[in-house]
Amino acid sequence: MGQRLLHKGGEAAPLLGGQVGDGGALGAALDAGVYSGLMVAIGDCAARLRAHRRLLAGHEGVPCPALVHPAAWVSPRAALGAGCVVMAGAAVNVGASLGEACIVNTGATVDHDCDLAAGVHISPGAHLAGGVRIGEGAWVGIGSAVKQGMRVGERAVIGAGAVVVNSVADGVCVVGCPAKPVFKKSG
Repeated sequence: MGQRLLHKGGEAAPLLGGQVGDGGALGAALDAGVYSGLMVAIGDCAARLRAHRRLLAGHEGVPCPALVHPAAWVSPRAALGAGCVVMAGAAVNVGASLGEACIVNTGATVDHDCDLAAGVHISPGAHLAGGVRIGEGAWVGIGSAVKQGMRVGERAVIGAGAVVVNSVADGVCVVGCPAKPVFKKSG
């Protein structure tokens, strides 16, 4: 029988597609040594990072590996934080650094010397040129491109297909070519 993931209420669910509520049952299983590692798979950047941190709190000895698809390429001189996921066809180049719980989705590229803070999501087909800095919890939309050396702030959103040629402030959503702000998130 394959591994099972416990979710709120103590019911068993398959490892893939399982749900985790408040972490109580999973926390108990981690304490008991039932699992050899932990991975949080939630699409929403803020929710994924909160769940990742909440589930690891008090379980510092439990590994949370970075997962790299066999068809992805990650430079041996790149750094992947705990709980990162690099999907098929993605590339993470030399000197890039990804914080905890980041996602580099299908066919996306993170070029040399980029720095992604915790909880960042790089959507399918998005491209970051060299030296880009992405703040915590930011989301880079499908098919977008970020010019070399730009900074994308915390919780910022880069719309699908946008071309970022200027830095983006914290909490701002930009769209278009060139990317222009359309609104600022509160909080």
